[in-house]
Amino acid sequence: KDRLLKIRVDESLCNNVLFKSSSEPILALPHEYYSLSSTDQLIIPSGEFYGSIEVQLTDAFFNDPLAIELAYAIPLRIVS
Repeated sequence: KDRLLKIRVDESLCNNVLFKSSSEPILALPHEYYSLSSTDQLIIPSGEFYGSIEVQLTDAFFNDPLAIELAYAIPLRIVS
């Protein structure tokens, strides 16, 4: 049986969190930098241990100098 997880982007997950390797803050990727194939659910197919969400990056992302640094994350929270 497939498992359905309700998810949402939660930028607060990046508050006061640092990258271990650099001690730099983890920044939530700005919403205008990406779109997700699903913004509210993740399906884990029967017999699998993971699901996936496609991320499409926008031109704004590629124009940001931080995009090539260790700076951003898309913070997803499992709601239920």
